[in-house]
Amino acid sequence: MCTVGRLTIDDLVFWPSGRTLIGQPGGNSLYSALGARIWTSDVWAITRQGRDYPVDRVQQVMSRVHLVLIPVDAPSMSAWGLYEGNGDRQWLPHPESGTQDQMTPRPDELPIDLLTCEAFHIASMSPELQIAWAVQLQREGTVISADSMPVEVVGSGSAAGIDRHASLLSLVDFYLPSSVEARVMFGSDNPEAAAKAFANSGPRAVVVKLGPEGCLVYDALSGQVAHVPAFGSAVDPTGAGDAFCGGFLAGYVSTGDAIAAAQYGSVSASFAVESVGMASLMDPDLNSLDERLATVRQGTSLGQ
Repeated sequence: MCTVGRLTIDDLVFWPSGRTLIGQPGGNSLYSALGARIWTSDVWAITRQGRDYPVDRVQQVMSRVHLVLIPVDAPSMSAWGLYEGNGDRQWLPHPESGTQDQMTPRPDELPIDLLTCEAFHIASMSPELQIAWAVQLQREGTVISADSMPVEVVGSGSAAGIDRHASLLSLVDFYLPSSVEARVMFGSDNPEAAAKAFANSGPRAVVVKLGPEGCLVYDALSGQVAHVPAFGSAVDPTGAGDAFCGGFLAGYVSTGDAIAAAQYGSVSASFAVESVGMASLMDPDLNSLDERLATVRQGTSLGQ
């Protein structure tokens, strides 16, 4: 399977403790690929690389996943990540940061030999590029999952934003928004109702990520609703949602079941949050996989 997204350099500040983590290499392409890598050995990530992105971290990641790096003559994306005590966060780009547009790969940059990948995950990116990727991949007949478009780009409730959102949903098999993004695009804070509404536009399943509360899954094919819990507690929540997405798609490829796939995603996210940065995703304790998955399965509740 393959993920498509960006590389970033993150400077994190946690309130009220004042703890800081400066210069953390990251990006949704890496976190989603590493989340998938928990479950399968054949994982690719397609991303653009700014001229100042840490080479040593790229080399480390290449020991875990296959990277297609597209060099661009621009600075890497870098931003302050400000975490509130309740888990909310906001990102403030550095003045010298590269732009989202500069760092996001294009569909025509997809290597021909990756067209045979069984499944693709499209990470969060501009609406135009996310839709372009979905159009290209749907043409190839592959399984497609997509994270939500950035709320600040799509716009809250705008006609153009709603149209772009619906276009994306009509092209993908699985849609994996956060609770915040689902609330903005649906118009109210009701994850189950949002998931069902989104599924009406085409996805076979919608999964609303609920942070430390796990996720809500709506399988449109069966009509089943499930709540899948998170596992463990968070030391650093950066990248958890992306790791979940990668684990979800790997889980679906393995099981063919959306609820089981969300359980895989929850386990992948547990590795992302249990240490600073990508450390636990880079060197996961695979001996704990069965225990983690069993705990998540036991805590899963089904509804209608």
